[in-house]
Amino acid sequence: MAEQPYSGRAPLCSNENGDIKGSRKIASSIPSCRFTATCWISSLRSKQHKVKNHSLQTLRLAAWNVRTLLDNADRHERRTAIISRELARYDIDIAALSETRISGNSKFIETGGGYTFYCIGQPDGVARQGGVGFAVRTAIASKLVTDPVGISTRLMTLELCQPHGQRATLLSVYASTMLRTDDAKESFYTQLDNTIPAVQYRHKLFVLRDFNYRVGRDF
Repeated sequence: MAEQPYSGRAPLCSNENGDIKGSRKIASSIPSCRFTATCWISSLRSKQHKVKNHSLQTLRLAAWNVRTLLDNADRHERRTAIISRELARYDIDIAALSETRISGNSKFIETGGGYTFYCIGQPDGVARQGGVGFAVRTAIASKLVTDPVGISTRLMTLELCQPHGQRATLLSVYASTMLRTDDAKESFYTQLDNTIPAVQYRHKLFVLRDFNYRVGRDF
């Protein structure tokens, strides 16, 4: 993945000045920082830390606009294999994917890469636009309460078991672009507004997203 020049501040950054786009610096807390043109990272590296005789487990999370997961004849390697390799290189445990462009509901394992993919997209026969999903490290996929649930082609939820009977809810979010109709934008934000309050207050909530932000006045 080629690095890109900095073009703005990360909206949810862990410090006042923001982490520069293109930096591989990892945020020291849950808010995320951008490290490539289309990929966001948050949280800490997944390992066991001993804190006052208690075991604290943290996961490394990311959100990545992959543009597409579809393969074509002029590529010698599956896109899911490439993505799995990059996620493993950054030691990502769970990544929220957007613009997957895969039709229907699907689940498949990239065996060599060590990740399981869950996706939701447009029905068969409809133009393959948008689509969201998760790439979960296969070694921790057994900790999922159920398979991720696709609410729409722009919103998917995932529940993960944590120690001491707790759960974490992750949202994979891909917001409507400016070219979408006002009704489509309103429908997306209504779904998001209904989904977040439905998460139990005792659960940890992580919103991993591509909100298609725009800044300035030149649009």
